[in-house]
Amino acid sequence: MEVIRGEELRELGYGGLYNVGKAATKNPPALMVLTKRFQSEHDNAVESAETEAEAVTLVGKGNHI
Repeated sequence: MEVIRGEELRELGYGGLYNVGKAATKNPPALMVLTKRFQSEHDNAVESAETEAEAVTLVGKGNHI
């Protein structure tokens, strides 16, 4: 899990998320990036999610991380 918070959001190109989030809460805006890796049945190598399954996106808004 990776958490991108505050000014780093803006610096990485998430300006819209940063601007909306900074006005809505007393805590800095944040983006959580969750990555799941799947093991290949063919060669026991770890592959990225994109090679083994379709991408899944979860979106939520809250005031706690």
